[in-house]
Amino acid sequence: MSKPSVTAIVPAYNEEATVGEVLQVILSSPLIDELICINDGSTDNTLEVINKFKPKIKVIDIPNNRGKGFAMAQGIKKANSEILLFLDGDLLTLTNIHIESLLNPLLQSTARATIGNMVNKAGFSIFSGISGQRAYFKSDLIPYLNEISNSRYGVEVYMNSIIPKQNVQKVVLMNLDTLFKHQKHDTITAIEEYKTEILEIAKVLYKNNRITKNSLLKLREIQKISNKGIIWSKLNEITDIELKTTLQRLFSSSQD
Repeated sequence: MSKPSVTAIVPAYNEEATVGEVLQVILSSPLIDELICINDGSTDNTLEVINKFKPKIKVIDIPNNRGKGFAMAQGIKKANSEILLFLDGDLLTLTNIHIESLLNPLLQSTARATIGNMVNKAGFSIFSGISGQRAYFKSDLIPYLNEISNSRYGVEVYMNSIIPKQNVQKVVLMNLDTLFKHQKHDTITAIEEYKTEILEIAKVLYKNNRITKNSLLKLREIQKISNKGIIWSKLNEITDIELKTTLQRLFSSSQD
């Protein structure tokens, strides 16, 4: 029985420093049949970097930034494989072992989806609920393309609800590191990007009736705050446990 085909999908926004190495590792994997990289309106040299890999990879260029969900949806539409592997363009220490760990449960029919829990060399674990490292069967995602496309940076939180939890396998990805926003940008820009991501995650959860309107309103208040300590205090006031845990884990990565 032949192995199901696999397409790797890499959305990238201003990842000129890291995306090339990510693509190199993916291309070296014997499990990958197709690689699609989406440039989501980058303002740096990301497009130039990924274009160097043509024709080994397919490149989708979105002229203006539309958000991660939109970029991923374009990759899903373009993919020709049964299984889709999603990897972020800002990974630093990706290996074939990480790729195998995410794909094997689907290839062996023991899960319908996998979500990677990244643990870097310092032992810091990125909450799997917002991890961009994951794999799905394409047929499971096609009915939800519009929702994925419109979820922007809340896309992973939305995708968590597509497959029943008992059919999703959490995979520990040891020694897999990434560049956090505060490592890519100055402090002010990084905080603004974190605030945007926090609000977009909250909007997705609210739309799916998983948080209260009160929690959403509290997060709108955060958009006016620039002090990290005050933002953390506001996050602490949230009563929805799932939302509080997700956002505190996300925002803690902004601490130097």
